[in-house]
Amino acid sequence: MRVKKIDNCIHYQNCGSYGLLFSAYDGKSYELLVETKSSQGSSVTKYNPPVIFFDDCNSSIVVKKLGWEEAKDFIARLKYDKSSHDNYFHEMVNVINGEGCVA
Repeated sequence: MRVKKIDNCIHYQNCGSYGLLFSAYDGKSYELLVETKSSQGSSVTKYNPPVIFFDDCNSSIVVKKLGWEEAKDFIARLKYDKSSHDNYFHEMVNVINGEGCVA
């Protein structure tokens, strides 16, 4: 899957997950979701491996489940510079590069 345009990068405040909304060269929209695991009582936030959803995560239509190495390759090819959401993108990259562990 080739990303044509990143539409938005969001941080879900209610759960701490990250979502990267993008358009692909197939003309369809997707969301790369990095969802938090339950981290109650821990100083380390852990995340599940990324999942790509058709349209967005609310569709519940999983296109592909990525392993951490595959997610690193996927995100390494992307550049995102919308100033208001740039930090979320970099935070998401850090989560992926840390294979789901962030202190």
